[in-house]
Amino acid sequence: MRLNHFPRLMLNGAAAAFVLSSTCGVGLAQPANKRAIPAQPTMLCDIDAFTPPPGVTIVSVHQRFDPVPLCRVQGFVTTTDPGPNKVGFLISMPTTWNGRYLMMPPGGSAGYLMEPQESRLKEGYIFATTDKGSHAPTGVDNRFRASEARSTDYAHRGAHVATVATQAIAREYYGGRMMIRYIQGCSGGGVSAQTEAELYPEDADAFIIGAPAPNDFIMTYWGYIASHLYRNPASWISEPELKRIGEVIVSRYDAADGARDGVVLNPSDIRIEPSMFPFLSAAQFSTLKILVDGLPNVPGGPDVHVPGFWLTNPEKLGAALLGSAPPPWTKATQPILFGAVDDRVRAFRGKDFNLLTDMNYNSVDDLTKEYAGVMRWKAANRPPTPANLGRARQLGKKVLLWHGNADNLLPPLGAQSYAEQVRTIFPQQGQDFFRAFMIPNLLHCAGGQGAPADTPDRMLEAAVAWVEEAKAPDSLVLTTALPDQTTPSGEGDEIARSYRVCPLPMRARYTGNAASQAEIADARFWTCR
Repeated sequence: MRLNHFPRLMLNGAAAAFVLSSTCGVGLAQPANKRAIPAQPTMLCDIDAFTPPPGVTIVSVHQRFDPVPLCRVQGFVTTTDPGPNKVGFLISMPTTWNGRYLMMPPGGSAGYLMEPQESRLKEGYIFATTDKGSHAPTGVDNRFRASEARSTDYAHRGAHVATVATQAIAREYYGGRMMIRYIQGCSGGGVSAQTEAELYPEDADAFIIGAPAPNDFIMTYWGYIASHLYRNPASWISEPELKRIGEVIVSRYDAADGARDGVVLNPSDIRIEPSMFPFLSAAQFSTLKILVDGLPNVPGGPDVHVPGFWLTNPEKLGAALLGSAPPPWTKATQPILFGAVDDRVRAFRGKDFNLLTDMNYNSVDDLTKEYAGVMRWKAANRPPTPANLGRARQLGKKVLLWHGNADNLLPPLGAQSYAEQVRTIFPQQGQDFFRAFMIPNLLHCAGGQGAPADTPDRMLEAAVAWVEEAKAPDSLVLTTALPDQTTPSGEGDEIARSYRVCPLPMRARYTGNAASQAEIADARFWTCR
């Protein structure tokens, strides 16, 4: 284990930003539109060769040769106020470096370090990641929220200090060479990219935000759905019924974009009423309304509203939110997300609190206690705030936001609302630094029948072109088949498809032959309007 040569210093967020950036200059804004310059290391890949900045401990350094020659450094940053806590990091630095740095925070409850992506290493990227300091034993374990320090690091500080620390290590390894820096993540990793852009824009040149939660009360919404079903078992909707709901939606809204292709490109237009679904009981329709309308506020209660889901692929909402069987549930049949909700509420309300029997979502008192629990740690309370992007705009940073319009875990309406607020707050300058995209048929971060398979790759390419070549992404072309595949990746696809995806508020419109499935499946026959 290698400790720094400086006096031991435990870092809070502000101190970490000052100490690490002032030590190595990694926090300074990079010149606009400057291309990355390839380079090679100027020192040995050896633990004794590194001089970590204050507050940083290097645990191991290893030379590896698969998939490319690289130096792998693992360690942690010690945080305090609140704390102390340890935020783990891992950085892989290729011998043949393309001049670019990529930080990819993981999703879920974190607590683990992602393995570097082979494709990025082969392209020459530095690949860094962090456990965000939650120390969660599994990806959906939320018991760490009982700790103020771990909650704060998970919410925003952990990704920040790990980013600054790994950039300092990389700068030393490559002899102080300038690096173009990107932060990219999805789900919980997308939230980390979002908080980096809002709170610590000096940390990167571009931020790629994938499928972030709409706000801190998303788990309250998941619990609300579970409670509704538990108290009204007849309101449960089966997967076959959810599939029929999707078929009704497609039949009604498919052609709105000019093509009948089984894809609803603009699901914000969807409206539902009971007569559309004669196969649902009144109790079941009440559940469908909750899925669409989201978590409501109660008069006189705190603001806990969460938007609902779009019904572009409602079949996939079943296992995650409704369970595989009607309640009462077993561990095997309960909603996949229920465990995370149960962990969190017990962290706030005590280990004996029963979410299904003790929580009343129509009670001002219960919602006030829920609000107080979520907001309990002031340092961890950093809700998404588009106005905070002002500093990123001033520094010339770029922000890309994307969300699958069929997301089955986090409502995509939250991302659309965030984009609308950015356009309102920055009416003239918004398009100079911010773009948001809704990805057709995409579930949470990946997957979905007929959904693109290459969204993260194309988003990173778009960010590189915007930062280094001043080419703003006026549209993206995404495909259902990856470059090395000969068959489509989507379930049930007959032919590989490419989509033209437009930045909000623009929409894709079909301009080809209505009878030609080949043209419908080709992005060249679509335009943004």
